[in-house]
Amino acid sequence: MAGVAAEPVSRARAVLRAVAGASAALAPDAGPLALGLADALAAPPVDFAEVARQWAALAEMQGVRPETRRLLAHLAARQRPPLPGDHLASMVGLPLGLPVALATFRSPRDLLGTAYHAARLTTADEHLTWGTVGIGVAAARFLLGKVDFIPDVIEALAVNDAPAGLLDAIRRVPVLPPSPERGEPRWPEDRGSRAVVAALWAAYRCPAGDGTVAWFDRAGIREDAAVAAAGLLAARDGEPRIPRAWLPAGVERQRCDDLAARLAGPHPSGAQE
Repeated sequence: MAGVAAEPVSRARAVLRAVAGASAALAPDAGPLALGLADALAAPPVDFAEVARQWAALAEMQGVRPETRRLLAHLAARQRPPLPGDHLASMVGLPLGLPVALATFRSPRDLLGTAYHAARLTTADEHLTWGTVGIGVAAARFLLGKVDFIPDVIEALAVNDAPAGLLDAIRRVPVLPPSPERGEPRWPEDRGSRAVVAALWAAYRCPAGDGTVAWFDRAGIREDAAVAAAGLLAARDGEPRIPRAWLPAGVERQRCDDLAARLAGPHPSGAQE
């Protein structure tokens, strides 16, 4: 299903504002990591080692959650992405697919590779890593004016051998209840897949506007999944539909606007040229 393609800078501004504002309200460390990645994407080529170093410097920032602090300490000490044996459980990377989509939505190959590498800096969980890629694919489809994004997410992940359990969970998104009032979704058992499916379900079903906050609360969509979902709704509907409670102000708002112009303006990256 097709819609109307979004004006890139305006929609990028909406997405970054939603990520920053929802993060401040729900997951204070998710937004700074996403905006830090956006900074790097706006000045290609991206040096992921440098991105990791800059993230690690945020460890003492106010509001950093314990799981995120352990991840950032790992990046500082080990200077490599997490491995399964590191037992790091942070899901702070889930919204990272959003800034990647803003920079690469016209180039699917660049989107997939960049989103995967960014996500791998934060987790060894392949469900969460590929789910972050899926968030990016969904956002890119919205930016291109598409409404029915689930088939595109499934196709992109399937051809890259994403975990079968994650793919099965995403395939079920269209048949999940249309609203929290109509029943609780049958969530995947895997923690990472659950967060991914929650964000995609919100993008598929949630009406945007000031009622979004209550919808998320009733649905149990919180923290990193809620930040990713807020960004997807902004990609889908634009800033006028972002809940006022999730709009940043002052310096943070200006930073989002500057990044949006650099990411989605003419030739924001080598991938867009």
